[in-house]
Amino acid sequence: MADSLLFFELEGILIYCMGVLDFIILKKSLTLMLNFKQSISMSASTKSTLKLIAIVIVLLMVAMQLNFIIIPFLAAYKFWLMVVAAVLLLLAS
Repeated sequence: MADSLLFFELEGILIYCMGVLDFIILKKSLTLMLNFKQSISMSASTKSTLKLIAIVIVLLMVAMQLNFIIIPFLAAYKFWLMVVAAVLLLLAS
């Protein structure tokens, strides 16, 4: 009984440490992204183009999710394409 309690306590500590580590990595990556964003100077047309690309990616992924369009080689990357679209919008804003 004591061994199982010890195991669950160690598992809880490990999960907590992984969460803290994930938070630190997320905070560091957001800081780097914000610093990178501040160092970029873009013209209005470049920003508009990036926003347009992001909107097209999102519309394509929504159409694929609703099975209006089927592109087999992109089906596995729907999530990551949405992440790319979000990053493009962050960089363009």
